[in-house]
Amino acid sequence: MALGLLLQRISFHGNSGRPNIFPDFFQKKILNNKNTVLFYAHLNIIPNSDFLNKMYVITYKNTYQLPKKIISLDNPDKWNAILTPIFNISRHGKLGKKWRWNLENKIFDKFYNNRIVTRNNAMEKPVRFASNHHGKHDTDWLQEYFIPIDQLSKFIAVLHNVILENNVNLLNVTIRYVPEERNIFLTYAKHDCFSVVLYFNQDLASNKIEETQSWTQNLINASLSLNGNYYLPYQLFATIRQFQKGYPEYDRFTRIKNEYDPTGLFVNKLYLKYFHQQAEKIK
Repeated sequence: MALGLLLQRISFHGNSGRPNIFPDFFQKKILNNKNTVLFYAHLNIIPNSDFLNKMYVITYKNTYQLPKKIISLDNPDKWNAILTPIFNISRHGKLGKKWRWNLENKIFDKFYNNRIVTRNNAMEKPVRFASNHHGKHDTDWLQEYFIPIDQLSKFIAVLHNVILENNVNLLNVTIRYVPEERNIFLTYAKHDCFSVVLYFNQDLASNKIEETQSWTQNLINASLSLNGNYYLPYQLFATIRQFQKGYPEYDRFTRIKNEYDPTGLFVNKLYLKYFHQQAEKIK
């Protein structure tokens, strides 16, 4: 399958402050367009007036044609030598983030916009330039929140305040679409929703981790209050109450695990924090 890649720049809010520019754009131009097969958006992370407002949206549309010549499988790691220093600069202050944002937009315009690609190459993105970062006193963390489409504006408003008030060293915010997940116990997508993925640099001092736990719980509360959810397998920052509200079928999951693993052979830190107490009650 050959896909046509298109880059578009839009704002989350309109000039009049109307908060639904992007959700409306998504509903009309992407979700209801049967030719669109892949989509994601990157938000501006420069702490200025356009913070979490300006974005570039990347869509892939089915051309319903085979390419004129065979498109070889791309090696995303070939970009590491370029992307690593660019990304590292953005770890250190507003100026680096601004420089990276402007450069990313130019790179996409020059090398990606209106290109024909295969689905394999569209799905295979470079990640080592970010994931290979290992600092003695810092590291990079991921978080992910699943927000109903019509509630995204409210969540982004909360996210905007939380990030700035806590001086979070935000490195990337990606939005993607996740359809409702059914027939699984620990579903994170109770409805058709947007996934909001945060990638940020974390100071490993104990007091800084405690601060991150606090603002993370605020974001979890925001997502739950909007009938959304948070992604379970990352840092164990959610309270027991938040976990039980976000994943209400935890007790059913625990009963089935007890049935197939009565001796508790398979456990991890996540299970010990959120499931173990319930498992003991069931026994």
